[in-house]
Amino acid sequence: EGIEVSKHSKKIWLNWKLWITIVLILIIGVSIIVIITKDTKSKQANSINLGDFIILNMEQKELLKSESIENIKKYLKSPATAIFQEDFEYLCTEPNIVQVKGKVDSQNSFGALLRSEFICEYFVVGDSLSTLVYLKIDETELFNIKETYINEYKKQVEIENINKEGAQLNQQKLEYIKTE
Repeated sequence: EGIEVSKHSKKIWLNWKLWITIVLILIIGVSIIVIITKDTKSKQANSINLGDFIILNMEQKELLKSESIENIKKYLKSPATAIFQEDFEYLCTEPNIVQVKGKVDSQNSFGALLRSEFICEYFVVGDSLSTLVYLKIDETELFNIKETYINEYKKQVEIENINKEGAQLNQQKLEYIKTE
């Protein structure tokens, strides 16, 4: 009897090992699928297409903040004295345009510390967040090529629409030929 019990115990032990192995394989498989799906969704969420209104994540805000700081410093009389306030604002003013507003304290040419308000606007497509198209400090517009980018955007949208219409016409021709 003792021998049969040990054989029975071995069978139970083998079955238990088999079930643990199956469960582990399933857990690993599901984990891999979840990771791949999550990674794909995050890549899709970060990809910005022409005509999209933009919602920024923290990483994108930090990138635009550092870009804005560098762009503003180029126009200050004393960039080494610049102290940027931490309350940056990020607005989507129109499709593909992100506006960054902020304040900076810096010395003027007489050494007096002055506070200035600035606006930087970026044209955003795909993964590119750093195409500066507009820059204004206080009431002085220093850089503005926004209309050029918007017009190029509109041309590209028109081309995409023409291509879609052409594809639809080709599909209709094929369906017509099939019925003939």
